Amino acid sequence: MAATTDADLAQRVLRGIGVSAGSVSGPAVVIGLPPQVPADEPASTDVDADWARISDALGGVAENLEKKAATIGGPAADILSATALMARDPTLGKGIRAGLAAGRGPVNAVHAAVEDVCTMFTAAGGYLAERTTDLRDVASRVIARLLGVPEPSVPELSVPSVLIAHDLAPADTAGLSPVTTLAIGRRPADARTPAHPWPTDPVLYEVSSSHEEGGERAYLASTVAFVGGDGDDAGHVRQLRLAVTEYLPDGRRVPTAGTERDVPADLVLVCLGFTGPETADLCAQLPVTLTDRGLVARDEAFATSVPGVFVAGDAGRGQSLVVWAIAEGRAAAAAVDAYLTGDTELPVPVTSTTATLRP
Repeated sequence: MAATTDADLAQRVLRGIGVSAGSVSGPAVVIGLPPQVPADEPASTDVDADWARISDALGGVAENLEKKAATIGGPAADILSATALMARDPTLGKGIRAGLAAGRGPVNAVHAAVEDVCTMFTAAGGYLAERTTDLRDVASRVIARLLGVPEPSVPELSVPSVLIAHDLAPADTAGLSPVTTLAIGRRPADARTPAHPWPTDPVLYEVSSSHEEGGERAYLASTVAFVGGDGDDAGHVRQLRLAVTEYLPDGRRVPTAGTERDVPADLVLVCLGFTGPETADLCAQLPVTLTDRGLVARDEAFATSVPGVFVAGDAGRGQSLVVWAIAEGRAAAAAVDAYLTGDTELPVPVTSTTATLRP
């Protein structure tokens, strides 16, 4: 085997701008450059025949985009449908036909007409200026058809991959799987509601810098199961099985039967936080009573069902803030002092049933 030189490694280093959130690894898929416009293309000798070829290419590009939009759905489909409308724009067609009549070849006529429209879009600014990338993408696809070469687009990917491209149009990125954030609960309100009156801290819908990088957020999504691959792929998570979250009268959240669906996944990070105290060893040694939520039951003075045993903090209150743990610890200390001596002078800032202002 030949030795690998520094020059060999240098040729494999690609530098560019990442357009997706986070860091990933996977096989590299290189997207070809847009087809070049031939500078020496002969002038059109049959405007009608050349226009028929270009019209067919425009229609084929639009049809492919519309088919892709129908399979994707959602906001991404709107992007693809809008790009397809550009390919069918009669104003663009008139400009191309005028270029053919002026002596340009088919490819140059398409390129010149698209650049003329892009110039107008840029001058208009705003939304139209942002659509120049889509329009140039249409031109690249049409020119590829006229030259008989593959369209510069993202191929079908069987595994998560790293795409390397000179540029990616919205029509390309619309079909890519976005980062999805799942929330088991309801979507919070955009503004303070009567359920959270001032001066309580309201639960609001927030957009962090990570959300601004892109992706989707799904609510009322309960994870039911991890679905693995088959054969050589066994043992690797490939899908999450989700169900719509149902709220029960007692406040518990459970998956709704019959609403299951699978979403693609190749990495799952489980961030559960505090789900309740570990009571197995405790109950094996002290037969304390537990609540329906799996917490240690207690009376107003933090006493459990076992005489002389008291509980404070998250084990009895449930997941809460450290200030509650501090306050309950002080109050429980006073209860223990009173239990041992019959009285106490220690402060009792809260009881076991003191509730926060937030409902």
